[in-house]
Amino acid sequence: MILNYLKLGVRSLFDQKSYTIINILGLSIGMAAFILIFLHIQYETGYNEHTKNSHRIYRCVEIQQAPGVGEQHVAVTMGPLGPALLNDFPEVEAVNRIMYWGARPLEYNGKVYDQR
Repeated sequence: MILNYLKLGVRSLFDQKSYTIINILGLSIGMAAFILIFLHIQYETGYNEHTKNSHRIYRCVEIQQAPGVGEQHVAVTMGPLGPALLNDFPEVEAVNRIMYWGARPLEYNGKVYDQR
């Protein structure tokens, strides 16, 4: 019985070639879109997961209003922000500031790391 259903399905695919191509093309595009969206979501939600206590790390973002450009969210903040956060908010345990002006090596515990 199942063999008859398979034969009938294959005959139907060959009899209606244009509909078959449209359906297979639509299915493959849908599956590719699903995989790409899934990979993007996995990448975005897994950012900094390699770091210990990554759920406790935050990044400050400044909202700038430039004329003619509109609202921009940038990670460049003012210099005194770090000490002010430590003084004003008891929830903040530590602050780290990074200034990047080209490729500079970073040294930690006697090891040199390249930032590229």
